[in-house]
Amino acid sequence: MCSSDLAKDKGILIKQFIPHYSVDSFPDTTAPLLRNVDMANYAEGLIAIWINKSRGTEHMIKQMKKLNKPVEIMEMYPELTGPECIKKYRV
Repeated sequence: MCSSDLAKDKGILIKQFIPHYSVDSFPDTTAPLLRNVDMANYAEGLIAIWINKSRGTEHMIKQMKKLNKPVEIMEMYPELTGPECIKKYRV
């Protein structure tokens, strides 16, 4: 089950934020980061599913913390199995 399915099951509204890549600059690495800023400004809080410590998720967490909004992190370790593949904490 993906996060949008879970949100629908829980009656949580979904708003998509699509990065706006510039046609002029390739590769455009700023578009996802600007999208993170937009999402942080829109959101009330964040549940981050962090797989292998991705930098994009790290940036989103930092944006939320900068705005003093609640953050819950679920670190995922796909190489592990069972309950030990998830570490959950709040920051």
